[in-house]
Amino acid sequence: MRLRLLFACLLLVAGCTNHGLAAQPSQTSIDVYIAFIPSNGGTFRAELEKQTYTLPGASTAKLSSGKHQITGSFSGPTFMIGFATVDEAGGVQTGSVRAVTGPSPQVRPCAITYSNTSSPETRRDFQIEFTVAADKSAACGIPPP
Repeated sequence: MRLRLLFACLLLVAGCTNHGLAAQPSQTSIDVYIAFIPSNGGTFRAELEKQTYTLPGASTAKLSSGKHQITGSFSGPTFMIGFATVDEAGGVQTGSVRAVTGPSPQVRPCAITYSNTSSPETRRDFQIEFTVAADKSAACGIPPP
């Protein structure tokens, strides 16, 4: 519940921030909000479409329809990546988020949380896949508080 509320708050302010994403827009690009939420004291490094993210919070990415991957590493007890849709053209499809690698993934329809509670000081690698499609009715929305 606490993570969902934090995620919702981050998504509301995400329209005011973009952590340096330099994706090339195209006619078929779809705006997707991605929230990176490490636990207190945790750090991360994530890469999506040759863009690197290291700051906690939400960012907007312009992505084409199809499968995408986020790869990276994190330290700390937990690390969450969540998605929301703000584009009438579509977004990340609910249920398409999948853990490829990473410690103890908890996969939900529009988010994934990795647990590293046994050794939070150890850096852990992760990789996720998700699908973006031009179908807003099946896309992830902002989670309720």
